Order: sequence, then structure tokens, then C-alpha cells
Amino acid sequence: MKILSGSKVYLIYHSEVQSGLLDYLQETQKFWGTVHREDMTPGPLGPEESQERFPEWVVAYPGDSAPEFSGRICYDSFRGPGAIGSPGRKSNEEYLEHIKITGHGSVMEHPVATFIFCGCSRGLTHELVRHRAGWAYSQSSTRYCDGELLNVVMPPLIDQMFYLAETDADRDKVKEASTEFAGAYEEGRAIYTKCFKTLYGLADKILTPHYKGKGDKTTLRKMVRSAARSLLPIGTEAPIVVSANYRAWRHFFTMRATEAAELEIRAVALQVFDRLTLRAPNLLGDFTKHQLRDGTYALKTDYTKV
Repeated sequence: MKILSGSKVYLIYHSEVQSGLLDYLQETQKFWGTVHREDMTPGPLGPEESQERFPEWVVAYPGDSAPEFSGRICYDSFRGPGAIGSPGRKSNEEYLEHIKITGHGSVMEHPVATFIFCGCSRGLTHELVRHRAGWAYSQSSTRYCDGELLNVVMPPLIDQMFYLAETDADRDKVKEASTEFAGAYEEGRAIYTKCFKTLYGLADKILTPHYKGKGDKTTLRKMVRSAARSLLPIGTEAPIVVSANYRAWRHFFTMRATEAAELEIRAVALQVFDRLTLRAPNLLGDFTKHQLRDGTYALKTDYTKV
């Protein structure tokens, strides 16, 4: 068993632009002429100005491009012979800003990002899985995973108090509290191990005859772990794979990355934000990060409901 301090987030999958996008634009003779603000040039754009029918940023920033493309499909606001109506002249930044202002956030549901969260407690994941629409989860199981081998997570409150302590005496007291916490985790694990062995011995004698031929020892271990896990602390590490679309991630940031959010889940939310802004700088550009008095950070936005 390890006592962990701080979560770690890994981006493992993300929506990408496929060749079918270019095929569609070519076959319909439409040209996707919007660009980032810094790339904009005066005058109208037409198909003859590009060998391809969309600029490079469309591929580089799929979290920005998918919502705009989807929105333009709704109104056929492309350029070229196959498009109707006025093409407008908005940059991607301006286009997505308009989406946020009008609240037409459904187009943000097309790009999806998948992460694995490690070093986070089961208490954190109990809060996390309350986010439902647009989400998918796969989490380590305490029925199948050996509880003796699972790690535990030190509450971030310990680090926060150490940071804010103004005297060496107070910092020493925080260290003592941290040591006490670690000791309690060790004692709890010893109790779990003892009870597991006791239950397994009894189950092997009493239940095995009734489960013979149905997995035998594997079934028995699963049943005993299912009972013994009630002794595991809520601080037990619970690695979890998390997928969500960008609209759902935005809601997650407005709920879990604010100053009022719980420390552990806020730290996770900020790590996710840092990774997604590399793929959707305009879609998430309205969020601003600011430092709090305890040295941690939080997010703010004017568009909390999109």
C-alpha cells in the first residue's frame, strides 16, 4: 500500500478530424473559410484560394472545429456554389463566442475527450459520477481488485494547511496530523486484511460445497472481497476512465473548478482544463484561471450555462 498525495490526469483519447470532412466539402463544393482571428485577411475567401477546403487549425484544434462545422451545417453557412445564404465573416473565435452568448451549446457535444484519473480517492469519484448527461465511466472494482494492494490518498487539506500555516509550530502540528492520518490508514489496512482472512476461512468451509463448479476459489474471493470492502476507507485510490463531450466538460469546470469546489476534485478539473485548452483554445477561452490565497487555482467564466 502506498499513501498518495495529489492526483494525476492522462488524456488517452480525443476526437479527430477525418478525411471524410474534406471529401464532404469537395463533393458539395463548399469551402470552410473561417480562420483564427490572427490569420484573417481582408476580402472574401473562395475555393480558388485554397487547395484544401479548410485551414490547418481545423485539424490542430478539433475541440474548436467540430462545434463550428456542426453549427454551419445547421444554417448551411459555408462558402462556394454548394452553399446558400450569407457566409458571414466570423473567425472561429467569434463564431464560438456567439454560440456561448446565444446559449446554443448543443454543437459543443460533438467533440469528445477521454481521460484516466489516477491518485484520486473514491470520495472524489462519488462526486464525479454525479455528472451524468454526456458522460461515461469505467472504474476499478473493489470486488475484483485485492484490497490489500490498493493505495490510499492523503486529503489535500493537509497540504493546504501546511501552506497557510504562519509559524513553524503550526507547520509541525500539520506534519503530526499527516503522520497520524498515515497511521490510521495503516491500521485500517491491517484490520481489513485480518477480517478478509477470517471471512475467507469461514467461507471456504461453509460456502465452497455450494459453489463447486462455478468458479470455486475465484467466486469465493469475489464474495469475500465484496463483504470486506466495507472496511476500506473512502480515501482508497479509485482509478477511473472518464469520457465526456465538451459541453459536459464545460459544465464540469463551472461546478468543480471554482473556489467553492472541494480541493481534490478541483485539482483534477484544473488538470483536465489545461489539457483540453490545447485542443480547444477558443471554445474554452472564456475561462480564466486565478490564484487563491492558499496557492491553489480556480476558474471563472461569464458563460456558466451554455
